[in-house]
Amino acid sequence: MRRPFSSREEHDPSDLGRARALAEVGEKISVGILYRDGSVPCYEDLHRREKHLPVSAKIAALEREFDRFTVLPES
Repeated sequence: MRRPFSSREEHDPSDLGRARALAEVGEKISVGILYRDGSVPCYEDLHRREKHLPVSAKIAALEREFDRFTVLPES
């Protein structure tokens, strides 16, 4: 039977100060969830939403962005 890792440390992942302190430990490498802010969407959630946009919406968004850089000739 394997022994649990002796350096395991539980903490509140919403505590940014403690998360920073854990990340700055000298020779140890901290792994796991150090900090989580539930009010901020994670990358995967944002990316997943973009995949469900219809092609026409993606083209319209690109056209709006291109229009920002359009240079019209002087009359």
